[in-house]
Amino acid sequence: MRVRSVVKIALMARLSSEKLQRLKKAFTENGMLPGQAATQVGVTYATAKRYYDLWGDEIQRTLESRLIPALQESVKRHAKKPDKAKRQTESKRSPSGIRSKTGGVG
Repeated sequence: MRVRSVVKIALMARLSSEKLQRLKKAFTENGMLPGQAATQVGVTYATAKRYYDLWGDEIQRTLESRLIPALQESVKRHAKKPDKAKRQTESKRSPSGIRSKTGGVG
């Protein structure tokens, strides 16, 4: 598997180390797709797509490592019970204006 990657890199167009870094950053930090990254970095779509396929596992791991903690924090925030002030305002609401099951107001 490693040999294929080395051979694939050798056959691909040479990019400067700066463009490679910018391309990898576009994929991993900015979450861009090959077309978006190609436009931003200034390479062809085909070149961006090749590197996207080559770095696919690393891109996925990086994006997941950023997403999972944020998702866990969001779940914690939404799973908390409502605070006391919010519960008090909810209990003070009057039932007027609420439609009954038959469709009338009441």
